[in-house]
Amino acid sequence: MRSLLRKSFVAIILVVVVISLTACIPTDEAKTQVAEFLSCLSEGDYESAEEYMHPDSPINAEYLQAFVEESQKAGADLSQGIDKISYNNIQTSYYHSDVDGKRLVLGGEVTLLDGTSFELSIEFVDNDGGYGISQFSATYSNPI
Repeated sequence: MRSLLRKSFVAIILVVVVISLTACIPTDEAKTQVAEFLSCLSEGDYESAEEYMHPDSPINAEYLQAFVEESQKAGADLSQGIDKISYNNIQTSYYHSDVDGKRLVLGGEVTLLDGTSFELSIEFVDNDGGYGISQFSATYSNPI
């Protein structure tokens, strides 16, 4: 009986691992897209930045411009350019909800060329509606 339970447990773990590996959004690809997305924002090219958004996301070029303007008010002037992005957490999942699909969340610190930095969390979604950034948030430790 214990042997059957052990084999069942191992089989379940293997299925979960296989599903997890096949369900993942490629992290390196997402990191590249984050860098390109932030580059577009720092250059003021909000239309190009919008192309990185998930097709179902309501975030458009005007929203992205407002985000950059609010970031400037908080002391993070993206127009200074991006120096580096340091990732400190990655979450990936396959989920079932109204928008079935795969999800990847990258979190880390963005350092600008002027030395200021902020925390960024950015979520990618890959589902029948398309692939792209579904949402993002920034946290400023020393807002003005």
